[in-house]
Amino acid sequence: MITRYKIALKKSLHQFSSNELIGSTFISTSAGNTRCLSKKYKPAAVIALIYPKNGEHNLLLTKRSNALELHPGEISFPGGRENTTDLDLKDTALRECEEEVGIHRDQIKIISELGSFITNSNFEIFAFIATSTREIEFRINRDEVAQIIEFPLSKLTKAKCIRDDLWVVNGKTRYKPSFGYKGHLIFGATARILDCLVQTLPNTPYNS
Repeated sequence: MITRYKIALKKSLHQFSSNELIGSTFISTSAGNTRCLSKKYKPAAVIALIYPKNGEHNLLLTKRSNALELHPGEISFPGGRENTTDLDLKDTALRECEEEVGIHRDQIKIISELGSFITNSNFEIFAFIATSTREIEFRINRDEVAQIIEFPLSKLTKAKCIRDDLWVVNGKTRYKPSFGYKGHLIFGATARILDCLVQTLPNTPYNS
């Protein structure tokens, strides 16, 4: 499934004007289905938002507030856990994006899906890719977000930003992807989502 999204997304990210969601088969993100996916994990959703600024395309990341109970101070995508009132996980992602950074759902368009990712805090995160439909203005919710990080795609795909870190998990040594940008270390589920996104882009250290 991810491979199909990669092929389609390579074309779409150059156009930024597709009127259709990418992929012939979609993740079932309806509220009813996601609540039945697993008793073990709590559903959540994030948006990888790509938008133009200063003549290039940027990816939106946030630094989480240190006051948050889960993952304080870490780098993440706008998003959060599913509420019972959400229509589906796309609705979750759009709602959370507006709550955290003030971007109304009318300002962005979801164009594809990157799949789901499990966290060590027992969430299953569904990741969506979106582009902006107009100029973005941020209104940061300081209770949740300490800082906006605008990551240019031209820098995201440079080898010096892409890392493989050695982690010891449950006594086992594993290599996991991570990224560095302006002193920020991006790791964990956010890095895995970012790693999947980077692999869809042409002319990267992965795909050149």
